[in-house]
Amino acid sequence: MDARTISLLDDALARARALLEPRGFLFGTPRLLDEGTWGRYDIAIDPPDGRASKLQVHVNGKGRTSVVPQGPAATAMRVILEGGSTDAAPPSGGSPAPTMRALPLTRAAREAGGATVGPSSGGPRSAANDGPRSASTPARAADDGSRRPDGGPSTTTGPAGPAVAGASLVVDCSKFGARLIGPTEWRGMQRNAAGGWTEVFRSARHARGHNNLGEFLAIIEALRRIESGTLAASELFSDSRTAISWVTKGIVKTTLDVDGDCDPGFAALVREARVWITTPACARLRRIVRLWDTPVVGENPADFGRK
Repeated sequence: MDARTISLLDDALARARALLEPRGFLFGTPRLLDEGTWGRYDIAIDPPDGRASKLQVHVNGKGRTSVVPQGPAATAMRVILEGGSTDAAPPSGGSPAPTMRALPLTRAAREAGGATVGPSSGGPRSAANDGPRSASTPARAADDGSRRPDGGPSTTTGPAGPAVAGASLVVDCSKFGARLIGPTEWRGMQRNAAGGWTEVFRSARHARGHNNLGEFLAIIEALRRIESGTLAASELFSDSRTAISWVTKGIVKTTLDVDGDCDPGFAALVREARVWITTPACARLRRIVRLWDTPVVGENPADFGRK
């Protein structure tokens, strides 16, 4: 793919971000695809209402660019990109938003409407135990009526069911955008009675976080919940070798200026975690931390599906 094509894609993406980000739409890291005479970016989008969606940015051999919203929030995104407004996402700052009329939507975009395009759910690899061999492809399941400990709706990977205290836990972090610092959150999933995974905690979304530190904080939150007795688990899995190393060695090796680069809430959690990993409680619990080896056993069940 030549530099001109990439430049056109970057320009179109930047204009889409300028329209959607002020309305609360968070952008994942763009994935570049070379389609011969076409070039394309695929970007996971997290709308304000949480209905995970997707944006595609295309450029054809003649340099014509198009923006294609997909998924549950496609209609809302299309309205904004065409210069309109939505009740759920009012314009910010009082000034009229620019439009994407120079980047017309293709027929595919118009036909996408509100059709859902998301990750598919796969079956468990094995039901032999509650470790990583029985992982399934991540998918946001419908609320089965259960609730997370923080009062929010429960989410599951695989079959839905109540979490089994003492069964395995798995954690993962999601950071939006290609920059080092960006919106960051993490969650924990625990084996449930149906053989799938049920969400048992989720962090607040921090506006300025870091992926490796978020993976570290996910492990720490799970261990501290086990220490307090609010959760029980025989094993705790993470797919971050770096975060596991920090926990098991009792030292966080990062050159990042956490207090200067991250938001205050995120930085405070990192400071607290640095102290906690030196305590006897962490020394006692770190032995249950295991690597979720994604290339071998499949996607981490706590993955947010935003790649």
